[in-house]
Amino acid sequence: MILKTAPEAASHYRLTNREGQVLFMMAKEYTGKAIAEQLKIGVATVKSHRKNLYCKMDVCTSAGAVRKAFENGFLFFAQSWIYHISFFI
Repeated sequence: MILKTAPEAASHYRLTNREGQVLFMMAKEYTGKAIAEQLKIGVATVKSHRKNLYCKMDVCTSAGAVRKAFENGFLFFAQSWIYHISFFI
């Protein structure tokens, strides 16, 4: 199974592009450190993005954010190559 994103659904929460990237990587079970390394940002910045998206999505955990993303259709599984689609405000 391959994880994909749908940016039009993500706009419901007004996630920034970077928050969308962090959420996508959280869904793929990346650690905060791994997200920071992949995106070439600090671990504290990843924590800040997580905090912001938790507030926007009205959740308290990464599991809650990922669950809500699936429920609202902006993360889904597909049977093709992994695509990352940008999120815009």
